[in-house]
Amino acid sequence: MDSTYEIYIYLNPATPPVGSLWESSESGMLSYPGYHTVALNTPVEVEEDDEFSVVVKLTTPGVIYPIPIEFAYPDYFTSAAEALPGQSFVSTDGISWLDATEWDPWTEWDATTNVCIKAFTSPLGVMCNGDFDNDGDVDGTDLVAFSADFGRIDCDIAPVCKGDFNGDNDVDGSDLVLFSADFGRADCLLRP
Repeated sequence: MDSTYEIYIYLNPATPPVGSLWESSESGMLSYPGYHTVALNTPVEVEEDDEFSVVVKLTTPGVIYPIPIEFAYPDYFTSAAEALPGQSFVSTDGISWLDATEWDPWTEWDATTNVCIKAFTSPLGVMCNGDFDNDGDVDGTDLVAFSADFGRIDCDIAPVCKGDFNGDNDVDGSDLVLFSADFGRADCLLRP
């Protein structure tokens, strides 16, 4: 599939979903369809009353509607879907935005339409490369998991390589450097 993505995080955007300057960004390639989790290398500190937006530009050659959406559809598993104005926006150019509750690619306006993008937040702390078992540390158990994928050059196909930290579709020395930097840490944030 080889879809490229760009992700931008805006804090208290002046004109939702974008603002004048983004706080953090990531980019990369997705080699297979489905839902993906992308960790931010530069976390954004969000205060209790802050609003933030996650803006995703997804380029999918040959696909007309690259971002999954949901809306209430009678007698289907999304029949209970709900949306509020101001929650999701869509754009074809990244400049003009339309509230998703006012947009329907099938020519029928549906106020229950929401874009299927989810953002995870966590308490301030350290995101550790290599805490594969999500127990708050990078230890020998995680080294075994990393070692199992070390040397793989096919991370663009399933099964996913756990140790491809830099997203270049292999697990090599550059990933080992990132893993080693966190080895021994015991203050890692737990993933949701």
